[in-house]
Amino acid sequence: MNQNGKAGFAEYAVFFCLAVSFFYILLVVQPFLYAHQVQAPFLFTASFIKSFLQFPGEPAEYMANFIMQFFYNPVSGAFAFALLSGLQFFLALILLKSISKIILTPFVALIPFIFSIAVANNYNLPYSIEISVLLIFAALLAIFRLAKNIFSLLLIYIFTALSIYYLSGSGYFLLFSLAAAILPFKLKTAERVFFILFLAAFAIVFPWFAAHFIFALPPKQQYFYFFPPKAFFMDYKPSVILLAYLLSIPLLIVISSIQKFTETKRSNKTPKQTTISRVFGLILIAGLAIFSHYFSFQPDEKKKVAADYFCYTNNPEKTAANAKTLKKYNFKANVNYNLVMSKTGQLPEKAFDFLQITGSEAIHPDIEFQAEMSFVAANFYYNLGFITEARHWAYETLVFFPYNRRTMQLLVKIHLVAGEYTAARQYLDLLKSGLGSKKFIHEFEPVVNDSTLFHNYPELVEKRSFIPAEDELSPSIEERLKQLLAANLQNKNAFEFLMLYYLLESDAEKFIELYKSAGQYFEKTPAVYEEALLTFGKLYEIPIESQFAISTETKTRFEEFIKIREQHSNSTRTARNMLYKDFGNSYFYYREFVYPNVIKPDIIDDDSDYPAI
Repeated sequence: MNQNGKAGFAEYAVFFCLAVSFFYILLVVQPFLYAHQVQAPFLFTASFIKSFLQFPGEPAEYMANFIMQFFYNPVSGAFAFALLSGLQFFLALILLKSISKIILTPFVALIPFIFSIAVANNYNLPYSIEISVLLIFAALLAIFRLAKNIFSLLLIYIFTALSIYYLSGSGYFLLFSLAAAILPFKLKTAERVFFILFLAAFAIVFPWFAAHFIFALPPKQQYFYFFPPKAFFMDYKPSVILLAYLLSIPLLIVISSIQKFTETKRSNKTPKQTTISRVFGLILIAGLAIFSHYFSFQPDEKKKVAADYFCYTNNPEKTAANAKTLKKYNFKANVNYNLVMSKTGQLPEKAFDFLQITGSEAIHPDIEFQAEMSFVAANFYYNLGFITEARHWAYETLVFFPYNRRTMQLLVKIHLVAGEYTAARQYLDLLKSGLGSKKFIHEFEPVVNDSTLFHNYPELVEKRSFIPAEDELSPSIEERLKQLLAANLQNKNAFEFLMLYYLLESDAEKFIELYKSAGQYFEKTPAVYEEALLTFGKLYEIPIESQFAISTETKTRFEEFIKIREQHSNSTRTARNMLYKDFGNSYFYYREFVYPNVIKPDIIDDDSDYPAI
């Protein structure tokens, strides 16, 4: 505020930055994607809370998990994120103003705030980092404001340092100690030297003592514990932005301390000097914001998460928009694309809108064990009605993501389909102990309590009718799909995936044999099936047109494809690129240019002019 009690230029600039950050989180980061990726668990049960009180750093993780429950809603998520980062800013501002009251102070205090927003562009970010930075600013402000002499300083430092150690972990304990060491306390030279030496000794000795005699921590957590370990595929990889974010805390203190001795007070500044300072502050913040966005925003990583999220929420358009515009092929995005098209009844028509460069592997999410694919595999097998496999992969996700909302909701449905009502009740009760599942609980609690209501849930009834009689699991996805069809011929999803399997494998004999059953699933034959028939007929000299009715439109497209291909017979690359625009989503194109036995995925790199995926 200025001397008249009205908001000044700096205040308006700061509030503008806060508003921009809200919309940046809402529109660019999109907190629901962040929540979907991390799947932070949160329950109000005593045992769950207790599990976060046993080791240093875990209380901050618990607080972070609570806040992240609001991220599932875009608006509340953006507000919660911006609010926490805003609190960091205001604590930093109060601290810096306590050191030096200069015009640039509000702008300088915005530096960690900007970094706190930018780090959210990594969807594996442990949100406990944000909590811990907030706690550090609060502790620094407390120690600077409350310490009156060397004795009180030592007592307050020990208390705040131990609090930071337990709440956030050893890494933040050291960061806080470093920042505390350079705070400009009003001490005599001998007192300051004593405080720094005491602080250095305490920062070295206490973490070692605590790790060996109190908490029994592994060596890597002894001094540099900054975030909790996650599933191996989600290990957070610190970036230059995170490093800048953490180091900005002591840096701010250094800058403010220097300014205290070098800057002219506001009252002594001319209007021109004040304006120049303000413009410089705005340029500083704008430049830092652009820099942070440039080095933190990763479009492909966001698209991978978005494709998974929109597949989970049954949105084929947005799944396709993200999966198909990736710069590099991604197996998980491919599987999600095929899955969402199946769930929404569009698989035959849309399968080859995506370049299936790995062939049939893209309909086999568990072809190799990957923790990253456990969510997708559980969703995939539930969609097909292979309940034993869905249950298996759902429990695999709980190993890597204990108590995650997504899996517990799926397990409620899985156990209901299997007739395991006690188990369904167990997971429904866990959901009731958390946040964000009110709608789901309202929908499924009646049938959990009363099995006679099962017939009122068409989805569950359908999945139960699809359960195969055989318990033995074949390693072949083909055999699994055949098991499902043998159990219930009405399982259209299984039929479509099996047909797609034969197409991707280019297995003409099995495709043609299964095609004879297509009439019971489709009123109009999907164009891709007709394209496959014509392709196989030409490749293997099969009299297709005498055996099956093919639409005039498909035959015309096939003839045009062959004509253009023959015109460029001397250059496969030229033909491939020429035909992509009009035929890239056809089986003709897949079999000629994409089929893995024709062109291997490993030769498609950044330097290739292969059509964009």
